[in-house]
Amino acid sequence: MESVAVTHLNYLQQISYSVDYMNENAINLLFHIFLDPKTIALMYQDNNDFDELQRESIRLKQLVEVNPFVHSIYVYNKKRERYLGSWGEMLTLDKPFFDTAITEMLNRQAPTLLPVAREIVNPYNRSVKEQVFTYIFYEFRSSDGGVDGAVILNVKSEYLSNMTDRLKQRSSQNQSEAIVLNTEGELIASSSGNEHKGDEKARRSILDAIGEADMGHLKLDLDGEDYLIIFSRSQPTNWYYVMLQPYSQVLSNLHQIKTITIQVAALVLIMGIAVAVFMSFRIHSPFKQLRNKIINVQGYQAVEHTSQDEIALLDGMISESYRNRRMTKKKEMLRHFVRTGVLSRHVENDDLLIQIDSTQPILIVLCRIDDFHQFSQRFSAKERELMRFALANVVQGHLAKHFSCESVEVSEEQIISIVQVSQDTWESDEREMTGLLAEAQAWCQTHLNFSFTCVVSDVVTDTGEVPALINHLQQLSQYRFVYGRGSLLTEKIAENHRSVDKILANEETELMDALTNGQLEEAKRILDEILKRQKQLKYESAIANVLQLAYSVYNRLSDLEDYGGGDGSHVDWSISLKELLNIETLDEIQVRLEEVFSRITWLVWERKERRSSALADSVISYIYQNYKDPSLCLESIADYLKYSKVYLSKIFRDIHGVSVSEFITDYRIARIMERIGDASNMDALLEEQGITNKKYFYTIFKRKMGVSLREYRNKLVVQPLLEDNNSTK
Repeated sequence: MESVAVTHLNYLQQISYSVDYMNENAINLLFHIFLDPKTIALMYQDNNDFDELQRESIRLKQLVEVNPFVHSIYVYNKKRERYLGSWGEMLTLDKPFFDTAITEMLNRQAPTLLPVAREIVNPYNRSVKEQVFTYIFYEFRSSDGGVDGAVILNVKSEYLSNMTDRLKQRSSQNQSEAIVLNTEGELIASSSGNEHKGDEKARRSILDAIGEADMGHLKLDLDGEDYLIIFSRSQPTNWYYVMLQPYSQVLSNLHQIKTITIQVAALVLIMGIAVAVFMSFRIHSPFKQLRNKIINVQGYQAVEHTSQDEIALLDGMISESYRNRRMTKKKEMLRHFVRTGVLSRHVENDDLLIQIDSTQPILIVLCRIDDFHQFSQRFSAKERELMRFALANVVQGHLAKHFSCESVEVSEEQIISIVQVSQDTWESDEREMTGLLAEAQAWCQTHLNFSFTCVVSDVVTDTGEVPALINHLQQLSQYRFVYGRGSLLTEKIAENHRSVDKILANEETELMDALTNGQLEEAKRILDEILKRQKQLKYESAIANVLQLAYSVYNRLSDLEDYGGGDGSHVDWSISLKELLNIETLDEIQVRLEEVFSRITWLVWERKERRSSALADSVISYIYQNYKDPSLCLESIADYLKYSKVYLSKIFRDIHGVSVSEFITDYRIARIMERIGDASNMDALLEEQGITNKKYFYTIFKRKMGVSLREYRNKLVVQPLLEDNNSTK
């Protein structure tokens, strides 16, 4: 049950994403029209300039033509009681408006920017009615009701109906139904043959059962029969996409009986089928041979259509093959233009629907997928091909809101967009293009989960410059190294960077000194200053300096690892160099080098600790061998080991927590306490242990042991002997 629900839920979410994308495009187009100064004049002007209205009507018609999802556009002016539409005809109260429902919606001040499903007549053939989704946007409400001016956008509904039909076809259950509802329970779209699409009670029951949930599945009784309801909700449109299947079919255990029935029927009919196949073979074999040849030559993936005969199937195959060949030829022509700058005149027509004119000014936008190494690991070859196709369509779709353009994949990681522009309006168009490309970058990051860098060329009038221009843009795209992934760059970017500026020798020396002394934070500070200056250089100078610095750092690390210590692992410079060259931004290189800094400083401190421990052990060994020498002291030990007495004292205290003098005294006390029971002369015992200042020693002994040396001897040696003698007597 869960697998059935998940399968359909995934497809419902795909429909939801497609509708959300259409909704976003429709709203963006609506804003684009509404904010145009010409549209504002149409909504609020108080005159009737026929020529101007005619031009604006043509403009609206052109917007409909370049946006295939749009059915029609109206601009409403309350002052003139006028509708100006994309069908090329102006309507006023003198001539009743064919779309009476939109007038009622405006009078009751319908909500803006929300799609409303409704039926309207075709403006070219009033006897034909069509289903659309209507978006309304207005700014001012009229004091006497309605609005002062508005833009109305009608979107075709065929795409949603087609998707619901495809959803039903995907289901293995013939009685499944697909519907789209709004929050009021009104039917937005449905699959063909939907028995519940007219049942308002059933639709309301479905919404009540769903409640506040955004997606999921549940069991529901509709007209006395249990149904499995699978649903997903779109937040922007507030629509519910619902799949209904009879529960009896989902849980059916009659598969084995059906199989046996089919086998029995097959046995009964096999002879008749054999005869029919034999008789029809000669009639249909020529068509079958032709179809197989098309499949072999064109690579056409035939889809079985049981309701079609051979002629209809061949027609579909040939039509699809023709469309694929046109698309392939269009891409070949665009790639030829990118390589040579030549676009044949016969191509620039409606046959291949190429939207650019090579005789007019153009510019090039290069889109380069970021972190392509990781991109290649995340996706298979087929998935990467789909991602590139999606990227080309997203970029072209966003740019097409304001410009005529074409996009084509030119390599594994690069997309080229050719954009038609006007030199007269380029100053304002440049800001528009920057915004559209930023939207495309954000959309890809959100929905496709990868980023890309854009480089925009200057406007050119000679297409012969295109190949050299693209090569220049590819070089400029390397400035992603400085500005980071997802950057939006222009040809002017290189003007802000100097050509040559090597890392100063004293800076590199300071950095190496900080690392050698184990000063991690100081090393990071110096590195940060060096890399900040690299961001002001041209790419070639910056990458050369960074590699030089990295080479010095890795050499220092290699020296420390060769010296010994650490976990025994070693850094391979050739592997590290390859990894550095694959890094695309300075910030990532800084992170990588700081990781190496941490390892270097750790090795430095470990080396210092090992050296200090060995030195302290040497001091102790010398004390053990020479403690009887009265001249034994910190100075004599330092002279013997060839170290500064200050340094030696600090190292010894850091490791053992006492000074060298205290350690000598403690060791002598321990030796005296071992032999005090055998000694008859205390002064001789002290001199034998290297003690010359007996009075000072007595003071130190009492302070450390809590009793004088004589009391200690009496308590631990003399008194036990007396007790033994008394007990013997």
